[in-house]
Amino acid sequence: MRVQSTNPNPTPMDGRPNLGLDQTNSKSDETSSTINATSPGSNETFVASESNYSVFKPILNLDGQGFLPSRLAANWISDILKSHYNEPWPSWKKISIRQRDLWFGELLKKFSICPPDHRWARRNFEMRGAVIMKSSLQKARKINTKPNWILDSTWDILCQHWESKEFKIKSMTGKENRASNFGSFGGSLHTCGSITTSQHRYNMAKMNGMPPTIIELFRHTHQRQLTQSASTQGITPPNELDVWCDVVGTKNGRIYGLGMESTVIRGWPYYHGTSSSNGWIQSQELEKLKKDLEGVKQQRDELRIKIVNIERLFEENNAMIRQWMNSINRQSMPLSFE
Repeated sequence: MRVQSTNPNPTPMDGRPNLGLDQTNSKSDETSSTINATSPGSNETFVASESNYSVFKPILNLDGQGFLPSRLAANWISDILKSHYNEPWPSWKKISIRQRDLWFGELLKKFSICPPDHRWARRNFEMRGAVIMKSSLQKARKINTKPNWILDSTWDILCQHWESKEFKIKSMTGKENRASNFGSFGGSLHTCGSITTSQHRYNMAKMNGMPPTIIELFRHTHQRQLTQSASTQGITPPNELDVWCDVVGTKNGRIYGLGMESTVIRGWPYYHGTSSSNGWIQSQELEKLKKDLEGVKQQRDELRIKIVNIERLFEENNAMIRQWMNSINRQSMPLSFE
């Protein structure tokens, strides 16, 4: 599976800037302010340098578990990864926390985060980084060709890892799980390319003047544009009741078919806007359903209590009537003389 490369030295992607993230030279000449954020999975904190001229930096809007614009963020994270992939990391989690700290710090230098919640931004950075890295390595493995951003020695070790029995078993298990019939709905096939579901939702909200419903978003991302028919390899879009039941009983609390967006629909806040006008948009659809369901349950419980009380009063009244009738009968009985 090893492939020899004509370019022995890894270089940054053509046409993209060198990010300059060497750990030995991480100082910036910019006037900076201190930003503390906790690294995922550790109690350590790191300090990121952010320019005082952040008003001139591109804005990344936090949105659920991603960023908007999604492609701008994805390209930058991909650049960070590919420019500094100098060890045979098979997955994002294998990269040291300190290294990811440095990369996230560079993201904060490059972009302004809106709203300025760096813990939220860090979580999203980790999630998007893991997805981008998995996709990049998976593509290289499938075509069996070493990308120019991976060293020859690193590629050899990766190939050995991919040929290992442990990896093949794990890969086969994941493939079977993805192809399995989930809750009688079948496999989920996205038909809208590499754009994230969050970006599709934002585009639909901007075009229609209001956020799409769950089903509208599902149909938009799972149907062919020309025929607008449900994907034959995917699933038939469920009705609102199916979606609701799926949310209540789904595995790991995710809504089937919406990917990372499922967590947003569950109630995570999401955010979008421009540099001059920003605003929060809360997903109210499922929250309203939950409140309605809670209201119905409360009314049912109250009705049950009323029925129990009425039955109790009815029994008490019957007992009083019986006592009264018995008392009258005793008083009306004639005296007997022998």
